[in-house]
Amino acid sequence: MSTNIMETGETTVVEVKVDSNLPSRWRAASVSPNGVRDIEPIRFEFKDAYPLIAPKIYLRPDFDRSHPHIQPGRPGSLPEPCLLAGSPDELLRTRGIVGLVQQVESWLEKAALIELIDPKQGWEPVRRDFITDVVIADVKHLFGLPKKDGGATALGCRYVRADNTIHTFVLPRHVKIDGKLKNMISEEASIAIVAWSGRAASGGPFIADKYEPEDVTDVASLFLRARRLGAAEYLTAQLGLLAAQLRGLSFATPLPLTVILIARRPFNLIGQDSPLEICPYIIELAGATDLGPSSTCPVRIAGHRDVISSDLLRRASGIKRPSDGKQGWSLVGCGSVGSKLAIHLARAGTAPERVIDKSWMSPHNYARHGTLAPDFGAAILESSKAFVLSGAIQSLGQQTIADHRDIVQVLCRSSDEADKPFQQNQRLVVNATGSINVREALCLPHVMPMRPRVVESCLIGGDRLAYLSIEGPDANPSSMELAVECYQLLLENKELGALAFSPAAEIVSIGQGCSSLTFPMTDSRLSALTAPMADRLLDWIIEGPSPDQGEVLVGVTPEDGLGQTWLPRAVKPWLRISDDSGIELHLSARCHRAIESAMSLRPGVETGGVLIGRWSDVTNAFYVVDVLPAPPDSKFSRAEFNLGVTGLTPAIDAIVEGTAGALYAVGTWHNHLVNSGPSSTDKKTADLLASQQLCPAMLLIHTPQGYRFLCREVAFHNDDPMLQLINQPDAEKSDDKN
Repeated sequence: MSTNIMETGETTVVEVKVDSNLPSRWRAASVSPNGVRDIEPIRFEFKDAYPLIAPKIYLRPDFDRSHPHIQPGRPGSLPEPCLLAGSPDELLRTRGIVGLVQQVESWLEKAALIELIDPKQGWEPVRRDFITDVVIADVKHLFGLPKKDGGATALGCRYVRADNTIHTFVLPRHVKIDGKLKNMISEEASIAIVAWSGRAASGGPFIADKYEPEDVTDVASLFLRARRLGAAEYLTAQLGLLAAQLRGLSFATPLPLTVILIARRPFNLIGQDSPLEICPYIIELAGATDLGPSSTCPVRIAGHRDVISSDLLRRASGIKRPSDGKQGWSLVGCGSVGSKLAIHLARAGTAPERVIDKSWMSPHNYARHGTLAPDFGAAILESSKAFVLSGAIQSLGQQTIADHRDIVQVLCRSSDEADKPFQQNQRLVVNATGSINVREALCLPHVMPMRPRVVESCLIGGDRLAYLSIEGPDANPSSMELAVECYQLLLENKELGALAFSPAAEIVSIGQGCSSLTFPMTDSRLSALTAPMADRLLDWIIEGPSPDQGEVLVGVTPEDGLGQTWLPRAVKPWLRISDDSGIELHLSARCHRAIESAMSLRPGVETGGVLIGRWSDVTNAFYVVDVLPAPPDSKFSRAEFNLGVTGLTPAIDAIVEGTAGALYAVGTWHNHLVNSGPSSTDKKTADLLASQQLCPAMLLIHTPQGYRFLCREVAFHNDDPMLQLINQPDAEKSDDKN
């Protein structure tokens, strides 16, 4: 490698002779069959901003421009190779000037071997890397225009000018070129002509299989380009119609006329599943005479950008569509957590189909909400959270139904097909309300069969803990059962439990009145906890959740916010036991194993223990997540089991205190050695238990044929003042009335 240095004003030019590493079979001729020399002179132009700005790199003037990865240039300009997909400035900072030269060597070697385009990778689109003019057009709509026969059409178009740059936005609306066209043209509106190739002489589709860099500078060269792409005939016809309608008109400021040629390549382009390439241009039209085949009217080469759409956002996010086509989901709760999840997934092209929230936006909500207040008035005047979030999603090119209803009221009503808030063919329903009320309403017996699996997401313990769960198939385990599993997990982990069940965080005023309070938390801390939940939610939507179990995840971040740990717990299906009373007992798989293990340790006798969990008067069910073993003073025999009391009260109190009352004793269990129902002793025991607790008492019986249970509830307790009043003699009642 040899160099030659020249200085021209503010630019220092260094000519470097670079070995292109030709194979030995071409060394004798000193050139490859496609014109790459063994020693190529490469021109490096250094500006004053070097080394922050990489030098411009050019090839010799007669280098064949038909090679891929050559930037567009005007006639007479030096060919400029496109060396890498990223920034030359960044390459210079990471690998230095030697790394830049090595990249040139690699480019020359691939050019000689015709390896700049790899069919396995895809066809390389014509380079438009440093072009500032942009045409924004919907790829999906453009790709739907070409048929077997060639053609052209006119579409509506908007445009803006700024700093000698033109941006046009092509509307997916066809325009008829007739006498009304003049009224459509303004300082902001124009039209776009789209032309595409048809059949070749052989009868098959016309394939533009030769790679050529952009060389369009005026209308005449645009026609030549269209001819090489097989679209000249159709472009000529459309521009002729347009010239006829514009005859006699002139524009003091040239009118940007967008032209899009759609080329059919021999194989799919890099990064897309279509062989169609979009080649956009902007004619600076001063009058109708500028549209002739020999016109020297300037034409600007433009870059293409797709419109904001779910397809574009998916591609940008690297997200594929589910193979089973089932990806729809609904969001319940459009507050801080819900809005973050919805916007994260909308930016990945997977927005919720419906967002549901009964609440209204208040100014303080924008401290952590996933949307921005559109203007000052919107921050002052309260708006529906569902409609605000739906509008933000719509700005990302996706449609979402805004449902401003109380989901609890909706779910409590009888299942009317037209009133259903979500459809069963959706992948998931996400409950981001943080409301136990909503959780229980979603688990109502008549609701579960008509909805998809529920994901629950919320923050607990202020800004330190996050909770995420997903139901199993057929809502087993359900979100109610998973919440109880989470309480148990927090009980087992004392550090997390202390955070989750600590006294309420400090409240801050957002106005005056009892409803004008909220909890302090920064948007960054909220975002840090919701981002991983959004990633997992996206996985469940795209890949599908587990086919045989549910899952609970608890995330914890340290006090300084630097770091995060997630504790996952897979949850197997629960056992659900019911009888004619309408009451159900839901038993975790872990509890079932513990009961069977306890019986195996005492074969031939009855044994038992205490059931730990929750009672829901909404779903009319017990949720049992753990069992306490029989105390040491318990009595075991073939005829009966008598539960002891030693150490039992402190053990139950520790559970109640450790979960702030989320878990408590709901009853007892024991086994029968034969298939039998509750004995008279069992019934007395159940009555006694019910008289000593506020919720109904559960007496679970394990028999050789499965589980049975007895549920008892008393309306009044012995220490209840109302019960004492009712039990008074009639005379005393009469005196009391007086």
